[in-house]
Amino acid sequence: IEMEQPFTVGELAGSFDTSEPRFQLAVAVAEYAELLKRSPYAWEGSLADLSAEVQRIDGAITAQEGAGDEDVAELAQLIWLADSLQD
Repeated sequence: IEMEQPFTVGELAGSFDTSEPRFQLAVAVAEYAELLKRSPYAWEGSLADLSAEVQRIDGAITAQEGAGDEDVAELAQLIWLADSLQD
């Protein structure tokens, strides 16, 4: 599904780490798919790096929303498991 919506430069975060945690999560999920299919468009990281990043994002979501998200914790575990099964 595509969506068109105007936005201003002021709405952009200064860096990825300062963007909304749920946006960071969406990016991490997309990166997970790219890494699993060994896409040339994948970030120059590894599944182990991504698992650690998702754990950091989980902490940011918990801090912002006041409670952890079980689905995010499960995602980190799945990424770790996929990493342990590769090569």
